[in-house]
Amino acid sequence: MKLVITILCSFILLSACNQNDFVEMLYFSRAKFVLEDTSGEKNIYMCKKGDSEKETQERAEKAHLFFQERLKQIVKNFMDKSEFTTKDKKLGIDVDGVDAAEQISIDSEKMMEDLEAQFQCMFIGKVPPKD
Repeated sequence: MKLVITILCSFILLSACNQNDFVEMLYFSRAKFVLEDTSGEKNIYMCKKGDSEKETQERAEKAHLFFQERLKQIVKNFMDKSEFTTKDKKLGIDVDGVDAAEQISIDSEKMMEDLEAQFQCMFIGKVPPKD
């Protein structure tokens, strides 16, 4: 009976959380940073704690700039590839056999890996809008 109650309580607690809250619980040993992007939306990052709070904050800010610039490049690449494939009527397939959507996935995964490797930070998501 205790197991059923524990599972039920856990389910209720987890269902009350949004995805970002759940990720924050998983990475409780990291520092959370909320940084505003150029469009005014707020991004959430979880960064490995450094020697000082200031060092961790600076690394989070660098990670945020890296993320913004790399995201712009991914969008530009997508637009370039879409233009190329539309002109050639190849249904989104370029000369390497990779379609535009697949390339976004590849580039995004690489961006997340680089974010962790270079800055020890993870992009968690956007701050959800308030109802």
